[in-house]
Amino acid sequence: MENIFIDTNILIYATDKDNQFYLVAFEKLKQLSKENKLFISGQILREYAKVKTQQGNLSHQEIINNIKLFQDNYTVLYDNNETTKELLYLIITHSVNGKSIYDCNIAAKKKHYKIKKLLTNNVKDFVKYKSFIEIIPLIKTNN
Repeated sequence: MENIFIDTNILIYATDKDNQFYLVAFEKLKQLSKENKLFISGQILREYAKVKTQQGNLSHQEIINNIKLFQDNYTVLYDNNETTKELLYLIITHSVNGKSIYDCNIAAKKKHYKIKKLLTNNVKDFVKYKSFIEIIPLIKTNN
């Protein structure tokens, strides 16, 4: 059994049957949850709510129900003093700016909790952290 952190985009795809990545995201989560411990964070839940309320394809109640389902099925990690120290360290050592801070916060949390693997469809956002993150791409490319 391995520990795997789930990025926001995976949850967005897996709850939107009209999304081109729906089936692959849904099946990947189902497969990984059978053999591994899956993690998300409070930030992931907030990002999910932001995107889904902007998209407008789910009611607020459906979004809340999905978030409760995520909380029931995945271990939710929250920020604390130690993860914030890790974030600040990574901002300096990896020259992080602007919107990239959010991905850096995910990297900091993963590093602090020693969760090596990350399932994402935004591989390029995490390449700078490859020294301590093993990226599991949702869609494998030949790049």
